[in-house]
Order: sequence, then C-alpha cells, then structure tokens
Amino acid sequence: MIEETVRAPDARLARIIGELCGVAYTASVTPSLIPPHWTVSIVARASRGATPTLWVQGPSPRIRPFVRGELAWAAGVELRVASAREMLGVPLAALGALSVPLDDVWPRARVARLADGLAAASTMSARLAALHAALEAHATEARVVAASASAATIAAAVAALDRDDASVASVASGLGLSTRQMLRLFRDRVGVSPKECAALLRLTRALALLDTQDLAQVAVTAGYYDQAHMNLEFRSRLGMSPGAWRARAAA
Repeated sequence: MIEETVRAPDARLARIIGELCGVAYTASVTPSLIPPHWTVSIVARASRGATPTLWVQGPSPRIRPFVRGELAWAAGVELRVASAREMLGVPLAALGALSVPLDDVWPRARVARLADGLAAASTMSARLAALHAALEAHATEARVVAASASAATIAAAVAALDRDDASVASVASGLGLSTRQMLRLFRDRVGVSPKECAALLRLTRALALLDTQDLAQVAVTAGYYDQAHMNLEFRSRLGMSPGAWRARAAA
C-alpha cells in the first residue's frame, strides 16, 4: 500500500519546477515498471531510520524496473525544460540515463542540509516543504530564470515536437536554427537528441491514450506512421506490445 502526497509549487517556482510528489510505503509493494521519459527530476528517498539520499534522474529512453526493497518513502520533482540546465549547472547530456548524486551538481553543504531537513520531517507534507525550500534557495542563489533566450527556445522546440505532425527539421527551421544547432541545444538543455526527444514525447502521448482509444486510433492520434510502427516502438522501449502494456496496467 502507498500513500501519495502532492504539493503545487509556489508562484515563483512554478515556471522552474512541476508538482512535488511524495510517496510513503506502508506495506509491501509489487515491483513495478517506470516508463521511458525525456524529463529530468530531483528525487529523495530513504529506508526506515536511514538518512535520506538525493539524486538527479536524467532522461530514460527505456523502461526501468522499480523494486521497493527497504524503501520507506520517496519524494521528487520534475524540472521544467526551460530551467533544468540552470538548476543543475551542467549540460544535461552529462547525466545520461543515470541517477547521479545531487551533490555532484549542487553544493555539498546545501544537499547535506536538505538531507538533514528531510530526515527531521515527520510527515510527507513537511518533507515536500523542505524540498521546496531548498529548490527555492538554490534557484535564487543560481539566479535561475525561465525567460532567457535559450530557455524560451528550448521550451518552444519541445512544444513544437510534441505536435504529432512536426519533424525535427521543420522545428529547427521554424526557430531559425540549423539541425546542428538544434542538436547542440537539446544535448545541453534536455540531455537527448531532438529525434530521441520526439520519440519519447510520442510514446508518452500513446501511453496516455491507451485507456481511452483502440490501438489503431492510438497510433494515429499519438503520431505514429501506423500501428506496426507503434508496436515496434513499444517492444523496443517497453519490452512488450501496446496491448500487453495496457493489460498489465489494468491488472
């Protein structure tokens, strides 16, 4: 059994981070699968009685297993694409599809204070408040804004790629970029190539539609060439067909 707590960011952080989410595990949990994703998150987790650890999770092009083990709770937040690069201070391609200790990219003292604050918190709401405060302090010190030219360009590029009829070349041209400039921008600020990002966005759309449409319609709506193309993508990234994934999620 799990208990989930969600907190919306304050107005100042809303353009920098998404919702903060925490999960407390009160009983055994069946091992689960984490779908591929193109986003970057900061995650905290702790076993019962242990000091919390903090991580940065980069984009993941393939499915990942999640096994709770001795984990008592976890909390995290997704960084907005327009400001993730500034919040972490490193090119996002350096992360790869890895979990990197947060103190590899943030000041060690700040991460230690955050870990202490999370350990002292007795509720998930208090943990999310501590994480929010640390994110706000870091954003202020690093002078993170979501309104710079490159921030606006990457946000516009991702939004354009999320339209199912947009090609990488047409998006680059529409933004006044060469394909090489577009590639450098994505590696720096997203961590994957534009083509890979577009594929992950398309997969995300398909996963969201599986409960509401038949598979042929999902393929069309999500932006695949046809259902065979979608089947190939699912097997490559999820290790199973769309129908098998839908059945597993419904079980």
